[in-house]
Amino acid sequence: MNITEDIEQIKSLNLDAQLTTLDKSVPRIEVEQIARVTRTEHWTIDELKKQLVRQVHLIAHNALLEYDRNPDERQVILVKTIREHIMKRFLLGANIEECDNERLLRILWLMIDQVRDVFLRSELIEGIFAKR
Repeated sequence: MNITEDIEQIKSLNLDAQLTTLDKSVPRIEVEQIARVTRTEHWTIDELKKQLVRQVHLIAHNALLEYDRNPDERQVILVKTIREHIMKRFLLGANIEECDNERLLRILWLMIDQVRDVFLRSELIEGIFAKR
């Protein structure tokens, strides 16, 4: 497979499935290739982590706007839920700030738009708030 096919295979993972994590059936792509594809080759790991945390907060904010046009203190609940999702599905149990696996962090950056798409679903947000 070439890098484009590998990236497409990673992007095709079902993020909604309970058993989907990046430790299973993910093509082995070099960190440099992922960085080049995501145009983050000049970012340090700390910068990448900072941008990922920023994206998590933006996803939570946008999800509330999509849900009821009222971003408020519930954003904290969504940030926590998104972080838990990322820890389970992408970072093998580590949180963003503590993860030292550059490959996993760069794959997460590659897939952050799909994480956003998952959390912009109103029915998911409603379910999250109903559980709390």
